[in-house]
Amino acid sequence: MSCRMHIREPVLNVQPYSQHGPVLGHTLELVIRATVPAGGRFASRIEASPFSWWETITHWTLNAAGTQWVRGQVTGPVDQAQGNNNTANFWRDRYANAVDDPNWPRNWPRNPSNAQAESLIAQNGLGWSIRVYDNPGMNNPRNQRTPGSPRNLARSVEFAIRVGPYLIRKTQLLVSSSRGDRQMFLDGTYDAANIAQYLP
Repeated sequence: MSCRMHIREPVLNVQPYSQHGPVLGHTLELVIRATVPAGGRFASRIEASPFSWWETITHWTLNAAGTQWVRGQVTGPVDQAQGNNNTANFWRDRYANAVDDPNWPRNWPRNPSNAQAESLIAQNGLGWSIRVYDNPGMNNPRNQRTPGSPRNLARSVEFAIRVGPYLIRKTQLLVSSSRGDRQMFLDGTYDAANIAQYLP
């Protein structure tokens, strides 16, 4: 017997790295408030909302004269939720990770497997926050312990994150160049023509 998960609109929290640190980028925290009603002692599975984390990465290089950005390789779109990575693992372990939520009962196991946690939640019900993390970043030689020349590279990442009926679209821009460094996180998705206006 299975129980259905109910969710509220997810929230994506974005924290930029240190502006002059050795790595340009952001920490992303997707918070999904989930509720599963108690299904009784015969319940063992939960029907979770569909989840996907699509990324499209565009690479840019500054020409030799340092006057123009040239669009390079485009990777994706790739659904990171289907991969072998930390972002996917946070979603796959959404039940076991509920032990860190204040609502996890004290008399429940503190280190259950994901399957054990899913069964407990399905039988008894629980409301908790599912948290999925990502840390997209790019090295910046200028600010390493032993400083080096900037990379004269830029990278834009288009995110399309879907949880159930909800869709979040964002674009990250990271730049390490002789024309300046930049780390931005924009609302919506921007194609190559539109992201070029933000390159230094």
